[in-house]
Amino acid sequence: MTSAPAPSRVSAVATLLTGAVARHYGVDARTERLTAALSTFADDQAEIDSDRLAQIEAVGQQVFRHLELALASGLVPQDRSPGWPEVDVAAVRRAGADIEAVVRDPDGTATIRLTGLAAAPAAAPLLTGAFALVAGAQTVVLDLRANGGGDPATVVMIVDWLVGETAPRHLFDVVYRDRIRQWWSTGAPFAPRPTGPVRALIGPGTYSSGEALAWVLQHQRLATLVGGPTPGAADHVVPLALSHDVQALIPEARVTAPGGGPTWEGIGVQPDVNVSIEADR
Repeated sequence: MTSAPAPSRVSAVATLLTGAVARHYGVDARTERLTAALSTFADDQAEIDSDRLAQIEAVGQQVFRHLELALASGLVPQDRSPGWPEVDVAAVRRAGADIEAVVRDPDGTATIRLTGLAAAPAAAPLLTGAFALVAGAQTVVLDLRANGGGDPATVVMIVDWLVGETAPRHLFDVVYRDRIRQWWSTGAPFAPRPTGPVRALIGPGTYSSGEALAWVLQHQRLATLVGGPTPGAADHVVPLALSHDVQALIPEARVTAPGGGPTWEGIGVQPDVNVSIEADR
């Protein structure tokens, strides 16, 4: 009977993480800062556990906020990420495509609560239905307080709805080590744009592409952001089995404003109206 391999050493995990980020993201000032920060674990020969892994993650997140580490078992270590798995469109739609609720209140306010941004092919028809349900509302609220992110193409669909039939707008760029992908609105919305004001509720539970949506809404002046600052995880990440017992999300690209300016990485999206609002669950 084959025994389970011994836990990885703290120093080995830190070294593997440094190398993985350099391979996927590229070598620049940020990866150099990460290497310097993780060098504090170079002599730590303790076995990795949840506490030590959390320490490495916390140090890494000072440079790459979206970097994540988790203990696992039975992994096959990978040099390169296989990318994200193919989406089961039918399953995502059965689960509601991250549209938790659509509510119309007697005062004329209509709220769409999004707990994520499901893959665009799966989300499109359900979002179209949600947009139809809030048509004619005096005020539309997008509740993003528990939005953990997802597909940037779904960000575009929501922006298209709010912009309406206009010339495409340049929303943001994703800068990889060997290419740049630009994201634009299409000018071809799935449903008529709201006629009244739009608010978006944000906070610490608004993460990743959820933050991208909030940032674009603010940057394009499409909604008033209400709530608290978001965590500041702008980088695009991919999954990677770092070792036989550590699963990681590794940054492979950074997000910039049109023209190359900064976005929300490390600082978060700041609300227009800063108030404390607990996320509904």
